[in-house]
Amino acid sequence: MVTGRRLDLYPSITYSVRKPHYFIEPKLGLRYTDYDLDDQTAGLDGNPSRSVPVLSVDSGLLFERDVDLWSLGLIQTLEPRLFYLHIPSRNHDDIPLFDTTAYDFNHSQLFRENRFSSVDRIGDANQLTGALTTRMINPRTGRELLQAGIGYIQYFEDREVQLTPAIADDREASSEIVTMLSARLLKGLTTRAENSRTGL
Repeated sequence: MVTGRRLDLYPSITYSVRKPHYFIEPKLGLRYTDYDLDDQTAGLDGNPSRSVPVLSVDSGLLFERDVDLWSLGLIQTLEPRLFYLHIPSRNHDDIPLFDTTAYDFNHSQLFRENRFSSVDRIGDANQLTGALTTRMINPRTGRELLQAGIGYIQYFEDREVQLTPAIADDREASSEIVTMLSARLLKGLTTRAENSRTGL
């Protein structure tokens, strides 16, 4: 079994513009990971390292209106959002898997920088997420009573980085379409459901 030490650094620069009805947040970072391994597989580097730039641009709009629902005066929002992510591919053949797996695809995954948990794999990406969210808010308390969302990812390139070299590249042009619904039923009780189906 391979053991060792891992150093992971992720310096980044973000410039955020946030106004009442829109935001835009470009981010540029460099992820550097260095390994010092014991009992590495024969023929593989015992001290592999990897550096990869990460570029993302997150942006969104916020529209709102007053609605009378269930005899309640509520605020309804409509929030379109675009999230662009670019990460070049790097060779991971010398890097073992210590604590890294692939995330399940869900609504939160639409806006993650890495499709893998932890840092033993940094997924390559050239993709654009489009999503739309609406919320029902009680203006007197500020509490969110209902939230619904839909979104998917458009891929501009195949995904080469996988958990193991034996897994084929991901060549789908788009992700599954994810829908999400959460509701505050009672004070202290919230329910949430998500669903996904084949993309466009």
